[in-house]
Amino acid sequence: FTKEDVAVLQTMADQLAVAIENARLYQEIEERRLYLEGVLGAAPDAIVTLDAHHRIVEWNPGAEKLFGYSREEAIGRNLDDLVTKPDVFEEAVGYTQMVMSGKELPPTEAVRYRKDGSPVNVIVAGSPILVEGEVIGAVAVYTDISERVRMEEALRAMALVDDLTGLYNRRGFMTLAQQQLKVADRMKRGLTLLFADFDHLKRINDAFGHPEGDRALIEIANILKEIFRESDIVARIGGDEFVVLAIETDIAIPEVLATRLQERLEARNARGDLRYELSLSVGVARYDPEHPCSIDDLLARADRAMYARKEDI
Repeated sequence: FTKEDVAVLQTMADQLAVAIENARLYQEIEERRLYLEGVLGAAPDAIVTLDAHHRIVEWNPGAEKLFGYSREEAIGRNLDDLVTKPDVFEEAVGYTQMVMSGKELPPTEAVRYRKDGSPVNVIVAGSPILVEGEVIGAVAVYTDISERVRMEEALRAMALVDDLTGLYNRRGFMTLAQQQLKVADRMKRGLTLLFADFDHLKRINDAFGHPEGDRALIEIANILKEIFRESDIVARIGGDEFVVLAIETDIAIPEVLATRLQERLEARNARGDLRYELSLSVGVARYDPEHPCSIDDLLARADRAMYARKEDI
């Protein structure tokens, strides 16, 4: 071989080596791409990548499932336009701008919206995508916490609501009543508290069994729900004790409320399908914002009025 031949062969060898290396790198990149696609596809969370203009570049199956948009529908769309409504839009844009400035968004609870318009509770986290120190996009991860939020709300409700009747329990009543007293003080508006004791519950339990006693309590609760307004606080605070805190109006003064309650009880008893009569002993106390007192004092006054009425019967 001449020197020229050797030089040509060396050049060809170098080019072949470059081609082999390029093929190896391409294979490595392709394997990594397929691996990342597998990770995105297998991830239960919604994983979204954005370009520098906040347009969606990647939209994994988790995002399709969470938000209801297919990959084809999402790619190229502005993320914040896609998954928000006016009530959370500014918050979402602020998060996106923070990440695009190069900062991390730590896991944060938020509300976003599905394609069908329904809200979804999520934890969102975000990170910038950096190339040689320059932000070229971002990745956002959304974790669906709707079930957890529903459970938390259910637990809160259980802590405030009586399981049997669906009325507020003592804790729920005290919590809401204390707030109502503050409103009454501020608005200079009176309140009426009715304290009602279900007569003869023990006799019903002994004669017909506790399930029938429970049915009777539910009947009383339903009557109270029918008579009083949604703005009134109706509660079962003990085994056979019910209370109602009502905002005073022309139709919600003590005498009117007590009369309506008695009339409704009589109408229910007249149906004749119960083996006993429903009867309540009722005591009433007024809350005067000009002479404020605690909810405990108001309950005690209504309780005394109820027992005084029992003695008069």
